[in-house]
Amino acid sequence: YNSPQGINKFIRNSVNLIPNTNQAMKTTKVFIIALTTILFTSSAKSQWVPCQGIEGANCSSIAVQDSFLFIEGPGGIYRRLIDGASWDNACRIGGFTQIRSSGSSLFCFGPMYSLCRSLDFGLTWEDIDLGYEYQNIETIDGILFLDIHWNYLLKSSDNGESYTEIDPSPVSNDIQWIFSQPGILYCFLENNDTLYRSNDYGMSWITYPLPEIEGTGIPYFFNEELWLASGNDF
Repeated sequence: YNSPQGINKFIRNSVNLIPNTNQAMKTTKVFIIALTTILFTSSAKSQWVPCQGIEGANCSSIAVQDSFLFIEGPGGIYRRLIDGASWDNACRIGGFTQIRSSGSSLFCFGPMYSLCRSLDFGLTWEDIDLGYEYQNIETIDGILFLDIHWNYLLKSSDNGESYTEIDPSPVSNDIQWIFSQPGILYCFLENNDTLYRSNDYGMSWITYPLPEIEGTGIPYFFNEELWLASGNDF
């Protein structure tokens, strides 16, 4: 009964099962109030809530930090309170590809070598020059991972203050992309038909050979099974 009509029908059918006595009627009222609260609350949680965007914006990245929502919009990064009614003007000017929240820090990167960090919810930003070309940023439990278009990743556990190198594979192929879901990091190398998965922040890796899968897309681990998009198939 995941709809108001279904919930109403269920309540009516349930009430018909209760005897018509004074005590039963009191019980019925309590039952209806409790049941309505539970079912409508459950139904509301399963629905999407509209959020006013920015007119003309083609958003390709979104991040949440504390009570703020950040998106990559026209000409920069925009911020608003999650429950707010309007967006702040671009709190960081420029063209950026991705935004990620990592602990108390907010990161974004743009074309080529542009990597920026904010420690005050997007009010001010600093440029970080590590001398790499960035392809992707992922965060897991406050740990930052940078795909630098090389044969290893950069990992930071202190909000970008220091970095260590992690190498998912003994082969020297460059990393093509990384992706994360809660508690899991994925990595796919160029010209190497293998998917790598780490459950311990890059300390060790599980390999999945993919010899017959072309055009691999984003993976997702669910119910002890690995799902992988390939073209229009899974």
